[in-house]
Amino acid sequence: MRPNTNFHNQYELTVEKADREKALSLFKKMSESRPGLMQEAEVKIKDRVDGSVYISINNVAAFDEKTTLVIKTYLNSIKYKKNC
Repeated sequence: MRPNTNFHNQYELTVEKADREKALSLFKKMSESRPGLMQEAEVKIKDRVDGSVYISINNVAAFDEKTTLVIKTYLNSIKYKKNC
């Protein structure tokens, strides 16, 4: 996690190719359950040449506390597994 030093409201990570679909399915479910949330949170998802995906959330405060915890726990567990 890399927070914005002014607001502590940003979250960025790169998910490797093997876990790409898991990460994207999380955001798809969230988008379907609450339309407009991804735009409000300023979520940017970019495919990389190597097959991995870069995810950036510029307004984490748009999510409620429970959703923020789920997102960070899930994405960090994916990232952690790949770094072992």
